[in-house]
Amino acid sequence: MEIARYWDDNPFVIEHSGHMMFGNKKITPGGHWMGICAIASKQSGADAVRAARAYALTALAYMRVLSPAGMKNTEAAIYGPLAQ
Repeated sequence: MEIARYWDDNPFVIEHSGHMMFGNKKITPGGHWMGICAIASKQSGADAVRAARAYALTALAYMRVLSPAGMKNTEAAIYGPLAQ
């Protein structure tokens, strides 16, 4: 169940504790990949430059391959009406 909770990409979930309910914000899909990149960088003993490169490549891969809709939104935010 812990694995399912980790990979659940619902960014906002209602938690129950007795009679109390509260909203809990969770990690986004892109955040999962950045977290995996952080673990890999630490375990490999990467220096700052190599870790930064890994983060940049992970972000680009996520934007281009894993989340094409996210990339369109990013292009629209950067280029405005010129983004086609």
